Amino acid sequence: GGKHMIKKIVSKLRDFKHRLKDRRMFSFTMAVAVFLIAVVCVLYRQNTVYMQLLENSNRRAFTELTQSVRNIDVALSKAILTTDNQILNQIANQITANANFAKSSLAQLPISDTNIDNTQKFLSQIGEYTIYLAGKSQKGLEITENDSNTMMSLLTYSDSLANTLSNLQDEY
Repeated sequence: GGKHMIKKIVSKLRDFKHRLKDRRMFSFTMAVAVFLIAVVCVLYRQNTVYMQLLENSNRRAFTELTQSVRNIDVALSKAILTTDNQILNQIANQITANANFAKSSLAQLPISDTNIDNTQKFLSQIGEYTIYLAGKSQKGLEITENDSNTMMSLLTYSDSLANTLSNLQDEY
């Protein structure tokens, strides 16, 4: 079985070597080799370009996520300080827009774990909550101490998230 197979392969290789002595066969073999090397080089270059594009896309998404969270953090600070209904409504819209943009950027990143899920949840809740508060304020309802405490908790989480993302961005 196995010895016969090896003898057959050796025989084929000797036959191929003998045929290489023929100029046409040698030229043909060299042309195929050059063609295959060229194809490998082109594919390698395309892969390198693709990987660079992917890395740039990930870096852009991460930068946009970080900036959106910073914007949310600043807007939350303003929302906590304002007593004007109209300004609170504008801030709530800014926070919602930044939260949606941040969620979109986060979804583009090739990562998945519990922290990402928590960040997605935070981004969803922050927009909804500020719109809720703005609506409450528009109706003339008072912002309660509980509402203020919730906003402070959201601000604390937002600060922490913004700092973590900034540190990761510096490393990246």
